[in-house]
Amino acid sequence: MPMPNRALPLLFALLSAVPCAAQNTTTVDGQVTNQVTGAPVANAHVLLANDSRKYGAFTDVTGNFVFENVTPDSYQLTAEHAGFQVLANFDDAVKILPGVRPNGVNLKLTPFGSIVGRVVDKDGEPMEGISVSVHRGFDSYQAAVTDEKGQFRVPGLRAGKYRIVARKDSDSGLPPEIRTDGTVEVNYAATWYPAKAEVRPGSETEGIEIRMNTAPIVRVSGRIEGLPAGASNLNLSIKGSDLPDGDLFIRGDKFEVWRLDPGHYHFFVSGDIGLTGVQFQTAAEDVDVAGSNIDNLVLRVVPPVNLTGRVDFEEAQTKQTLTYPELTLNDPDNEFGGSTLTISPADDGSFRLEKVPASRYRVSVGGGAWVKSMRLGQTEIEGTILDLRHAGASAELSLMLSSTMGSVAGIIRDETGMPCKAWVSLIPEDGGPMPDDASGGSFSFSYPVTKSKDDGAYAFGGIAPGKYKLITLDNPAEFDPSDDDDIGEEVEIRAGEKTSKDLTRQAR
Repeated sequence: MPMPNRALPLLFALLSAVPCAAQNTTTVDGQVTNQVTGAPVANAHVLLANDSRKYGAFTDVTGNFVFENVTPDSYQLTAEHAGFQVLANFDDAVKILPGVRPNGVNLKLTPFGSIVGRVVDKDGEPMEGISVSVHRGFDSYQAAVTDEKGQFRVPGLRAGKYRIVARKDSDSGLPPEIRTDGTVEVNYAATWYPAKAEVRPGSETEGIEIRMNTAPIVRVSGRIEGLPAGASNLNLSIKGSDLPDGDLFIRGDKFEVWRLDPGHYHFFVSGDIGLTGVQFQTAAEDVDVAGSNIDNLVLRVVPPVNLTGRVDFEEAQTKQTLTYPELTLNDPDNEFGGSTLTISPADDGSFRLEKVPASRYRVSVGGGAWVKSMRLGQTEIEGTILDLRHAGASAELSLMLSSTMGSVAGIIRDETGMPCKAWVSLIPEDGGPMPDDASGGSFSFSYPVTKSKDDGAYAFGGIAPGKYKLITLDNPAEFDPSDDDDIGEEVEIRAGEKTSKDLTRQAR
């Protein structure tokens, strides 16, 4: 009589467990296509990922992909391919359920567009070696350089409207040529294409011709007054120009710069005092360049400001229930590296901020409040721009805050009038920063962004009174504030009021 095999029950148990484990995973498949043509996109990289795990696959020649044995969870789905915008599901996470195979996941990649054109001189002749760049919002895209026919092409552009500028950079900042043959050097200023060029997915925007503007070769010169003993590493900054910061145009306590295009500029000088680690700077001076030389400009070294003062609330009840919020001073002109300073009031509202660079600042506040008025010394200030360039070594600042905020809400509809889900951004009219605690919005981007619900409802709360624009977005990562001159809905938010504003989702 054979002996019983005691291993068989264990083997049976192990084999039986395999299908059970497999039932807890699933397969996710789909296809990647070109959004414009509908053609499959082969060799696209597709990712299904979250904080715990990441599944990757490449599409085949038919654009299909498959993920096997996917653990149930919520994932972000992305796809990428050269020549296309990276696709990420900003709207919703992909939720995988145990043993449930999702219906085919269809992803559409949007192809980049491009801008092509040419640059000519004042006589219509092609110009070679001209740098052409395109701009959208805060972004500047890699420049193209014109060929011997004056032609250029800027690829890799997302759909949208772009500003285009052409520059002849070789002689920037240098004096005019010395010529003895009777000819006169022609100077070309940076020239902007007169209209925005619209780029569509997968297409080339053609017919862009930029005729370069001529400009007189003028000089801006002057001296630096009050340089401290041992001054070193002098740095001349000309904000509004493309010239690099540095000492190239400084000789001793004097400076001289040529070929600035007509326009408005901020001049200032900064530097170090020997090896002490102490820095100094001049007050920034505004300069308007036109058709003639500007000489004897004086840039005066000014001491940093010891700023003292007090913060108060307009509302009596707020004083008793709310602590004083932090305030920030942001450099609106980016004159000193975009510096940001913080005021942290004491329990009685007083504050002291030492060695503040003598610059201009925009004062903003969070904590459910806004700046209603300011006074520097005995001078009342309109708005939220604080100018310390001539404040002296010490100054007293008084700020009156208000905690009475406003809000805006409404319904977003598509072009057929049906409520829809869409992103929307709230942009202040003056382009200033938004409070970091406005409810209903995300601050991952430059301005608060929120998404409407299934019924189209959106809302922003805790908003300081003022004029704004509401702009609907297809993708907040592609948000372009420069487009707000011709799109969006204007809205005025008043203190203590709920403003209603319905929107129509605009095709972007």
